Amino acid sequence: MANDFWSPRPFILEPIVELFEAADLLDAAATAHIEDRKDDVSKLILQADKCEIFNWSETLWGPKEQSIHRYRTDPEKPPTVTKEKRAPSYIPSVVRREVIDRDGYICRFCGIPVIHQKVLIVLRKAYSDELRWGPGNVYRHTAFQAMDLDFNHIVPRSLGGKNTTDNLVVTCAPCNCARGNHTLAEMGLMDPRGRSPVEHPWACPENWDGLKRLISGRRR
Repeated sequence: MANDFWSPRPFILEPIVELFEAADLLDAAATAHIEDRKDDVSKLILQADKCEIFNWSETLWGPKEQSIHRYRTDPEKPPTVTKEKRAPSYIPSVVRREVIDRDGYICRFCGIPVIHQKVLIVLRKAYSDELRWGPGNVYRHTAFQAMDLDFNHIVPRSLGGKNTTDNLVVTCAPCNCARGNHTLAEMGLMDPRGRSPVEHPWACPENWDGLKRLISGRRR
């Protein structure tokens, strides 16, 4: 393994341009939906479903023998706590809101835009043919699956991490899955709380709101 594999890095796997292209398309689709341009919405959702995104996501939550899932020893790793002492799996809504208000709709690990969870429900109901959502990864819309908003515990719950604002960050679902219960040191990751969000050559859609405006119906 190359020595620089464990150099502190901001992301587990560097994003690809197609993720940002899909965000632009879905941002336009949200506007078109609010303006009742359903034919345009259908075309934009289909265009955002890119095979390159599927390949990127699978690298993060795919087979554990892949190099992205190799971990190093963390000598300062705290002992695992019993299930009875772990924080609940459910994160209180007030804490979720506080974390989103602080981090925005951007993954704090890889820097890609993420989508509010309720948006998927709204669009699946209105565009079920275009926004495919089957029982497995290969049968799901690649952009919505990769950009699904999740929350990551800096100190994992299995190691005593709490459901507090200072122990949680906004992430995309693939980054959250890829990290699992490992510490930042084991993953060779920088602490996302102590740095600016990752910036990429490809701009995130201006004023990205996680497409939350679809829930309220407001224009940006």
